[in-house]
Amino acid sequence: MSPSSYDVAGPPPLLPPSHQYPVLGRLAEAVVCIVLHQVISAQYPIDSILKPDYSLPTRILLAHIIIFHTRSRYYFVWLLVESINNYIGLGFSGYDKEGKPVWDVCKNVRPWDVEFGTNFRTVITGWNVTTSLWLRRICYNRVSYGWISPTLASWVLSAVWHGFYPGYYFCFLSGAIMQAASVNMRRLLRHHFHTSETWKRIYDVVTWAISHTMLNYGAMCFLLLSVEKCWMLWKFYYFFPFITVSCAALLPVPYDKKEARNGDRQNGVKAQ
Repeated sequence: MSPSSYDVAGPPPLLPPSHQYPVLGRLAEAVVCIVLHQVISAQYPIDSILKPDYSLPTRILLAHIIIFHTRSRYYFVWLLVESINNYIGLGFSGYDKEGKPVWDVCKNVRPWDVEFGTNFRTVITGWNVTTSLWLRRICYNRVSYGWISPTLASWVLSAVWHGFYPGYYFCFLSGAIMQAASVNMRRLLRHHFHTSETWKRIYDVVTWAISHTMLNYGAMCFLLLSVEKCWMLWKFYYFFPFITVSCAALLPVPYDKKEARNGDRQNGVKAQ
């Protein structure tokens, strides 16, 4: 090939980025997750939370452990699939502003956000990412702002999509109320605690604990499935999470409707 041919065709193409870390890193994370699930689930099975001799603080802690080892099972599947897709190059989406390769096309979960997110939105947007996008496009963005809430419609669709066990509806309808409560409390309280770094850290720790306690309360119904078991669990909690988030969701918090609508459209919706 003559030198003039290079001038016409342009420079040779760049080599694709190495997929060593996107493949092996996700694979290692998947292995860790399935080991955690196998070890912890053997010690803390799902129905153990219904034992009547636990105190409320113990039951809250146990719910966190059970939901964590259940999530680890999903982490394993999604991280393994991400690793396989990255191996054949499907996960590569380009380069960031610093010129580093980005592998996020096939990312369906962000475990760090789910486990350590300090608010409801961060946690749920890190979980089942592609289903979240599907719900946003197929339902949330198509429901007009009238008497039907786009958020509630999306949570109901997610429940129906999963099936017809009563626990799914306990879980997802609770999620819709929790999402409304989270937005209200964030608008009402957040700016009061961002006056210094110390108060901001305190706010983050408290909101992390509250968000995960409430989420676990609802998510346990997803695992227990039956009305009897879900109702028994809620009785053990004295219904306080449901009553608390319902009151918070109904608070008349003043806000700019146009700004809130734009923000909600950007944030989207999340369900399982």
